[in-house]
Amino acid sequence: MTDCILTRRGDVTVPMENFWFTGAEAPIYKTRRTAQLYNGKIYCPLDSSPEIQIYDIANNSWGTGASASASIYRYTSQLYDGKIYCPASNGARMQIYNISEDTWTNGTNAPASAYRYTSQLYDGKIYCPQSGGTAMHIYNIVEDSWDTGATAPNSIERYTSQLYNGKIYCPQNNGLAMQIYNIADDLWETGADAPTSISRYTSQLYDGKIYCPQSGTRMQIYNISEDTWTNGTEAPASVSRWTSQLYDGKIYCPQHNGTAMHIYNISDNSWITGPLVPVASYRYTSVLYNSKIYCPQGMGKGVHIYVISGKIVS
Repeated sequence: MTDCILTRRGDVTVPMENFWFTGAEAPIYKTRRTAQLYNGKIYCPLDSSPEIQIYDIANNSWGTGASASASIYRYTSQLYDGKIYCPASNGARMQIYNISEDTWTNGTNAPASAYRYTSQLYDGKIYCPQSGGTAMHIYNIVEDSWDTGATAPNSIERYTSQLYNGKIYCPQNNGLAMQIYNIADDLWETGADAPTSISRYTSQLYDGKIYCPQSGTRMQIYNISEDTWTNGTEAPASVSRWTSQLYDGKIYCPQHNGTAMHIYNISDNSWITGPLVPVASYRYTSVLYNSKIYCPQGMGKGVHIYVISGKIVS
C-alpha cells in the first residue's frame, strides 16, 4: 500500500483526497472496540477474546500477537512506555501487553468490578471513571497498584471523557450532566447541564471546548472556561456515531453501522457529507495517522481507510 494515491491529468500529477479505500482483511472475524497506534502499527486488543490483532500500515497486512491469560471486555486502553494497558470494562482485571516482547502480563486487580468505557492517562496513572456508577478507580503504572478516588455526585453513563488542565470532563451519555474530576484535589465538580439529553459516545477537545456529536443529528459544544453549552448546527442526517477524529479544525465522524462520513467544520459551524464508506460495518474505534483515518471493523475482518489528504512523495 503506497503512502498516497495519485491521479495523472496530462503531464501533471494531482494528489487525491477525501475518499475511502479498503485495506487487507484481518485473519479472523472479531470485535474491536479499542486500538492504539505505535510505530506505524495499529494494535487492537480484542473484546471478549484473549487475542491482540496488529495492523501494519506500511505493508497493509495483519498479524496476530500473543494471547492474554484470559478473555475480558476491552472498551478502553492506554499506551504508556511501549505497553498497552487494558482495564477490564466489566470486571476487575488489568491486562498489560508489552509490544516489543509480544507478551501479556496481569497487573493487580482493581478494587471492584466496574463498567469502564473511557479512561485518561495523566502523570503515570490511568483514571477510570465508572459508567453506570460513582467510582473513580486510579491505576498507578509504576507501582502496579490501584487507588479509589472520590465518589462522583451521582451515577451516570460515561462513554467519553476529555482531559484538560488537570481535570477530566465527563459529559453524560443519554442525559444532561457534565461531571468534572479534579485530579490534584481528588474531588468532583458539577458543570452546567446540557441543553437537551443526547447520546454521547464520542467527543473531541479543541481550543478549550468539548464537541459532542450525537448519535443522531445534534452537535453540542461545552465551553470549559465559561461552563456553558451551545448547540451547533445539526448534522445532515441522523446516524450512529461511536468514534471521531479531529484533524485541521474539522471533526470526522464515520458512521457506526452504516456508510456515511459526516465532517464538522468547527470554524464555520457547518457540516459537509463526505464520500460513502465502501461497506456498512460497526465502527467503535479509529486511528488517525499521516492524514488518514483507519477504521478497523468493530465486528468483522476489514479495515476501511479514509484519506483526508494525499501527498506527492518524490
